[in-house]
Amino acid sequence: MSEDKKVENEEIQEVQETQEDKKDQASFDTLGLNKSILKAVKDLGFITPSAIQIAAIPVILDGHDVVAQAQTGTGKTAAFGLPCIQKMTDSHDTQLLVVVPTRELSMQVANALKTFVKGQDIDVLSIYGGSSYRDQLGPLRRGVEIVVSTPGRLMDLLKNYKLPKFTPNMVVLDEADEMLDMGFYEDILEIFKYLTDDKQTLLFSATMPNQIKRLAQQILNEPVELAITKSQDQTINKDIKEIYYVISEKERYQAAVRILRFQNPNKTIIFCKTKRDVDQLVTSLVSGQFNAKGLHGDMRQNSRKEVIDSFRASTTNILVATDVAARGLDIDDVSHIINFHLPFDEESYVHRIGRTGRAGRTGTAISFVNLNEFRQIHKLKKKFGSSMTHEFLPTLTEMRQEKVVSMIETIALEHGGSFALSNVQRLAEMCGSMESAAEKLMSYLMKLDKYSGPNTIGVRGPRLEEFFEKLENPRSGGSRDGGGSRSRRRRSGGGGGNRGNGGGDRGNGGGDRNRSSSRKSRDDSYGNSSNTGFKKRKPSSSRRSKN
Repeated sequence: MSEDKKVENEEIQEVQETQEDKKDQASFDTLGLNKSILKAVKDLGFITPSAIQIAAIPVILDGHDVVAQAQTGTGKTAAFGLPCIQKMTDSHDTQLLVVVPTRELSMQVANALKTFVKGQDIDVLSIYGGSSYRDQLGPLRRGVEIVVSTPGRLMDLLKNYKLPKFTPNMVVLDEADEMLDMGFYEDILEIFKYLTDDKQTLLFSATMPNQIKRLAQQILNEPVELAITKSQDQTINKDIKEIYYVISEKERYQAAVRILRFQNPNKTIIFCKTKRDVDQLVTSLVSGQFNAKGLHGDMRQNSRKEVIDSFRASTTNILVATDVAARGLDIDDVSHIINFHLPFDEESYVHRIGRTGRAGRTGTAISFVNLNEFRQIHKLKKKFGSSMTHEFLPTLTEMRQEKVVSMIETIALEHGGSFALSNVQRLAEMCGSMESAAEKLMSYLMKLDKYSGPNTIGVRGPRLEEFFEKLENPRSGGSRDGGGSRSRRRRSGGGGGNRGNGGGDRGNGGGDRNRSSSRKSRDDSYGNSSNTGFKKRKPSSSRRSKN
């Protein structure tokens, strides 16, 4: 190995937790957190730290710059939030800046940080486009300790207003790959010109494409690299049960209704490809007496916040969303994820189902798959070790039987009374016997169910066997049933989904400004996180103006 390479490797301290038993034995008490932070952790119900928390917290407390690769839903906010809060002083100037890609994520991260500082004299401000400048400028000028912002609005504020108390000495870029995918590369570089050299910078990203590596070389100083790989934190949470149902295209809505009625989930997010799909599905669900609301990029900011708050408080228990609109949602008690449509890429699938099975809870991820989508299932199993299992959708007969069982259990727990008893006796007299009365009463109750449609939906028989054969040998799938090139054309086209050019909302909804930059395929963005070649950053000559 060359001397230059040795020096480079010394500058890039790579930390990889590869032993699962190390994670099992760790506790928050061993990470260097002080008593007040540990009390906040305990009050929040956190018990065992995740791999990214085990790796990042001590390094951040030591003052190192960090570049960390970890998936959504692995506890990143606590991984950077807890140690940064511990390092804060009594000054009321801005000490911690967190930059995130979307408005929703700005609010989510800010809310999480507020729970970490509960009881302390520390304020948290969320900044994003579409809200009043006055409401944001006031706290910034008076001094607010923690600022969570989207890049576009922060850039506008720094360029157009003097903010003497905005002097963060800790800066976090969260979901960095998402920000660059949305076209914020130049904005981030510009923001750093307004920041002092003497700061600690933390970069968190689900993937590590070349563009992230270039950014890290420009803004980080001798970073410690934390690569939370599949061997450390399973890319797909083992507490999530994955199920898929093979259906015909026209059966998607009926399939969703049957799952919602049969499983009666506590809190569900349903993912659709496009904004139009979201609106249509919400309209149909509401007309079917479901408590559902939609979330996508065309909604006004107040409406989006209202929907998220309603879902968080369980006033609404079904949220129908596009990928981008739901990015960064941090709601621990989601019991079910339903992929109304499979996403265009495998990574989005992982991001989607990571919304359930959080904070020690179990979760269920359900996907509706048509006969042409065997390759996507094959890739998920091969790339991420997905444990997806096939099941048949419940028939109407099974649903009615289940409802009867539930109804009997509910009736058995009811407290009777003289009025109820007299009416039962009257019914028995009219029917000739108590047994006949009970039979007719149950028959009447069973007729009140809301189930409709064919008894059986979903693909079965020879067509399903053919699907399984293609799933085992996708290269031999050919183009029968359109399972070959037509499916690929649909994935790469620009007409349908969030990432394409037609129906999506990444450019005009998820962030705070429209973006027109070209986007790299997520399949190309999964680079090897080792050998990243980070080098020591040279101080920029263009820094924040002193005037």
